[in-house]
Amino acid sequence: MNSLKIYSVFKISLLLLIVWFNVNYSQNEDVNNSTKKYFKIQAPSNGFSKVHGSNGVIATFGEEKDNNGNSFATLNLKLAEDHPQNLENLKNKIWQASINNLMYTGSVDIAANLTTQNLSVMENASANLVLTCLSISGIAAWKPYNAAGTINGLLDGKNLANSNSIYLGNYSGQNDTNPDNNRNTAVGINSLTNFNVQDTTGGNSSLGYASLQGYSIGDKNTALGYRSLYANNSSIAAGSNNTGIGHETLRDNIIGNGNIAVGFGAGKADIDNNKLYVYSGITTGFSLIFGDFDENNEKVKISGSLEITGDFTVLNGSAFPTSSSDIRLKNILGNYTKGLEEINKLKTINFRYKKNNSRKLDSDKIHCGFIAQEVEKVFPEAVKKDDDGYLLFNMHPINIAMVNAVQELSNENKSFYNRITKIKDQNTEFSNQNLELEERLSKIENLLKNKRFAKISN
Repeated sequence: MNSLKIYSVFKISLLLLIVWFNVNYSQNEDVNNSTKKYFKIQAPSNGFSKVHGSNGVIATFGEEKDNNGNSFATLNLKLAEDHPQNLENLKNKIWQASINNLMYTGSVDIAANLTTQNLSVMENASANLVLTCLSISGIAAWKPYNAAGTINGLLDGKNLANSNSIYLGNYSGQNDTNPDNNRNTAVGINSLTNFNVQDTTGGNSSLGYASLQGYSIGDKNTALGYRSLYANNSSIAAGSNNTGIGHETLRDNIIGNGNIAVGFGAGKADIDNNKLYVYSGITTGFSLIFGDFDENNEKVKISGSLEITGDFTVLNGSAFPTSSSDIRLKNILGNYTKGLEEINKLKTINFRYKKNNSRKLDSDKIHCGFIAQEVEKVFPEAVKKDDDGYLLFNMHPINIAMVNAVQELSNENKSFYNRITKIKDQNTEFSNQNLELEERLSKIENLLKNKRFAKISN
């Protein structure tokens, strides 16, 4: 019986010793050797716990209180004093870099819209704020969405407070010191750069290297493309209301107003006002399409073929085409001889285009004209094959043949007129002869009535 009691006491004592050991181990301030041995964290009574590494404390776990007296945990990590030896080992881990930044080498997903409610920068973020970076340091802060500010600290960005202008690209907007809401937008190296004088331009938009470079006075210009609306460094460009789209469009037009240029080099060498240039290249005065918007000289020129798949309508004007016809421009090869005979071989028709035709020509309207295949047999020079294989008809040779036909009819008419005139003359002569015969006949009749005959002897 006594031995049983001794055994029970020993057993109870052993259990108490194990409990005491576990409690003291779990609340120990130090865990030696490495964090791999630290499996369980329990806040100690003194409010912190340390994790030791191979060369001292590498992390501290602590307990703090909020304003309501509730506990919350803190974690302080030892700084990495130099660049990590192996970044691969840091994947999906949190660590603290030598610049005192908390680092995480994995990806971060925010499963909500990024707002001031779920992301706070520099504390106290509130509604109607935007996360803004205004300096080269890359530090962002919440700013009112309509707050004035500058981005002049950036290597490739600039603007003036309250100017409503923005410039992106090295030297873009250089020398713009105009604070009066000039509303310029420029993107590209040297875009809207004025190297020599204070910039007073306004309402300009430029995109591309050196686009609108050198403009110091002009406003409401739009330049899109390399050196579009470009003026050299010594220029003081003053043109306004110009639009250039394409490589070096309106490049040297530094004083012109109201011009539009589209295409490589369009309007590059001209300095006029109110003109339209579509792909003029470098040659002065040449454009695939040229327009003049001056009040008393409105016109459009097309240097090439114009294809119209619909109706052509002229309102309050004339529709007579003109072409270069000066003999100084021509080598004469001979006369065009087709005329009335060929015109008589043509057949005119009324027709509608087929429904759902490949050229999408209107199938509802009734047209009049010719069949190209039939015309080609008589006037092959009036028909050619388009890129898609369909035949095209040119009315010009027919018109020339009609001129010849009219001339032929005119010559025939003259011949008939001459013949008729000759017949009339002959008829007049016959009429006179008839009158003379009638007079002689009348005299003979009178003699017979009066029996006034003389006897003629043998």
